[in-house]
Amino acid sequence: MKPLAVAWFALAAGCLALTGGCLWANQQSEAVYGYEARAVLRDDGHAEGGALRADAGYAGVTAGAEANLRDGQRAGDPHTYKTTDLGLILRASLLGIVATEHRLERFFDIGADVGATGSVMFGVPPHHIAGGGSGWYGAWTEIGTFSAGSGYVALTGSIRREATTSPWLSQTIVTVGLAWRHRRLVGAEDLRWRD
Repeated sequence: MKPLAVAWFALAAGCLALTGGCLWANQQSEAVYGYEARAVLRDDGHAEGGALRADAGYAGVTAGAEANLRDGQRAGDPHTYKTTDLGLILRASLLGIVATEHRLERFFDIGADVGATGSVMFGVPPHHIAGGGSGWYGAWTEIGTFSAGSGYVALTGSIRREATTSPWLSQTIVTVGLAWRHRRLVGAEDLRWRD
């Protein structure tokens, strides 16, 4: 899939999901925000970097931002290059959208996400720096563990297919990490604008 097509898909899905989330939200829905630190692995299991992420939303739909440092590879080039990405993410929780009771998500959650990133690659000949971008789609899961402050710590995992601009290689990426999440019931004030 071409990166531009993935980015357009992400934008369209984001508009639909955010609008839809506002429509299906009710006083049993939950608002959530959180932070994550992840190890980034290639599909062959090779550790290639790390990522930091923050997101917030409600009714099972969150938007967020991600920054990561990892390896990048070009077609026909045996070398890897340090790559910094900054991106936007839209995430949907299956249980947060479909379920009417929200007790389970604190301990187990699953869903899909899409995103788009801009990248800077270092050490690339001939100018020692290059730019690029990517679009991606994937699936994620979280397992909630112990309480911490006003939230809880969760084990996280994801897999995503990333399509990058040429000459950079598209790849499947697996991440594992830890997250801190805060959940609360959506209040009447959160829904008042719809009335």
